[in-house]
Amino acid sequence: MKTLQLQFVTVANKTASLSVNDPKPTLTDEDVKQAMNAVLATQVFIDADGPFASIKGAQIIERNVTPFAVN
Repeated sequence: MKTLQLQFVTVANKTASLSVNDPKPTLTDEDVKQAMNAVLATQVFIDADGPFASIKGAQIIERNVTPFAVN
């Protein structure tokens, strides 16, 4: 499973993250930057350390799970 992790800096200078499961495989740097700027402009997300103030970074995280047959 892939997850898009968006990292922001709060007004208290702490890192806060938003995760989006199964992001489109065609996302570009510009797409992600525009989405993050929209999050900042609306200030719809407020962390315990206050609202998001700036962009810190973004990344795709891929997680593979391989179960063992132990039953």
